[in-house]
Amino acid sequence: MKQKIPQETLEDKIQELESQVAKLKSHQLQIDQYRHMLNDTQELSKIGSWNWDLTTNSVEWSDTMFRLMGLDPNEAVPSYELALHHVHDKDKVYYEKSLEEAINNKSSYYLENRITMKNNAVISVISRGKCYLDAEGNMVGMIGTVQNITEQQNSFEKLLRVNKEVKKKEKQLNEAQRLSKVGSWDYDPQTKRFQWSNEMYRIFALDSKFEAPTYTDLKKLIHPEDWKEFDEIIFEAAENNKAFHSELRLLLHNGLKKTVTFLCQPVIKDIGERYLLKGTIQDITTLKVAENNLMSMNFSLEEKVKERTAELMYSLEREKKISDLKSNFVSITSHEFRTPLTIINLSAMLIEKNTKLGKLENIQQQVDKIRSAVLNLVQILDDLLTIGKIEGGKIDAQKISTDIKKLTQALLAEISTIAKKGQKLNYTHQGSTDSLIDVNLFGGVFLNLITNAIKYSEADIDIKTKVEGRDLVISVADKGIGIPIEDQKKIFSKYFRGRNAGHIAGTGLGLNIVFQYVQLLKGSIKFSSIPGKGTTFTVVLPF
Repeated sequence: MKQKIPQETLEDKIQELESQVAKLKSHQLQIDQYRHMLNDTQELSKIGSWNWDLTTNSVEWSDTMFRLMGLDPNEAVPSYELALHHVHDKDKVYYEKSLEEAINNKSSYYLENRITMKNNAVISVISRGKCYLDAEGNMVGMIGTVQNITEQQNSFEKLLRVNKEVKKKEKQLNEAQRLSKVGSWDYDPQTKRFQWSNEMYRIFALDSKFEAPTYTDLKKLIHPEDWKEFDEIIFEAAENNKAFHSELRLLLHNGLKKTVTFLCQPVIKDIGERYLLKGTIQDITTLKVAENNLMSMNFSLEEKVKERTAELMYSLEREKKISDLKSNFVSITSHEFRTPLTIINLSAMLIEKNTKLGKLENIQQQVDKIRSAVLNLVQILDDLLTIGKIEGGKIDAQKISTDIKKLTQALLAEISTIAKKGQKLNYTHQGSTDSLIDVNLFGGVFLNLITNAIKYSEADIDIKTKVEGRDLVISVADKGIGIPIEDQKKIFSKYFRGRNAGHIAGTGLGLNIVFQYVQLLKGSIKFSSIPGKGTTFTVVLPF
């Protein structure tokens, strides 16, 4: 007969069971809450997790894992094969090898790879995995995570591009400063220390590996006679917010002497307290030398003109002509030197301004203008030196065998860079290409004629060379402003310029040089010109 359980004991058991069920439900709620928190955390951090039970070959994925591959958790069944399917084709071998090594070594793996989502979009991820073992050390499964790092990867690549562009701009700025010999600097009056660009080191003949100098160090590189001025302008800028533009002399460690322009603009740092100083230094030593040489040349030329005038005082008409010649030459050369020097100075100021404003794209244009102005100055000086050599009897014709067609084509390639927009240089040759000429003198004749044709014409220019027996014939025809009839007798005179050419830059030396070169080559030159229609020059040079 069964023993009857007291009613009180059954009720106690029921209450105990109900209490355990309540605790289980509470634990289940906590587990569900933690699962939601984990899913939210994975979604925010774009990290998916997975668990691979090797004993049953079953795989579990978190919701974020499905989203990383663009899959629906209710439709896709997690598996290693499915995960491998979504690994980018170019990363599959690397992925499988990393996983195989981890399994063989019962260790973990870490790799960066790409995933191809269901919609074919490609994302970059970090894949991590770790093997776990049973009590006997046998591998029973793997766990791991996959993190979407596409945004970080894009940001990193963008940062690399930005850094590359910054370095490119810095290189362009350094090159622009090197070409224009303009260095930039910052100065903190409180620390009395400078910050320099690379060009500053070159200007002061210092090694850029060393730290920029202090105020005292810099002062030692300035000519002692300019120390007082330097102290005063720095003090005024730092204490009274006063900009300055000064010219100073340098006395460098290697004994080299330089002249620089020192520009400064105070910039307020702490309102009402103190100022930082920013500015530029430009090496104008070459310009100063050119200026001094020009002044010396002008003085020398003026002295020669005075001597000539004194010698020819016996003839009033002769004296008047020489006086007019002097006036015209000084006026022309002064203007022709002043224009490129003004361009150089203005371009240097614009480079300084654009450097301060960070407009690096405008600097190259000003550098090109400086180069062009310098080339113009060199050409003027070359013409003056050529006249001096001719008059001093220092030029002799040295004829050699030459392919005249190839030489002419090479000279045209050189001069074509100054042709006006849309202006063509049409060249033809007749007869044999063999000739016996002085290459330098021929080049002087040819380049001066072409330069004049380009300068005084807007239309195309026709150039012809022809070998006739023992003569070389050169013809240059333009459709320009022509030569006034009353000026045609004087066109080969030194420093003479036609009355209709005043608006076009020139020294009046080109045709005189051509004429004298032709005489040295024992040749002849003639021309025909119609004002407003054009001019044709014809040169005959015997072999």
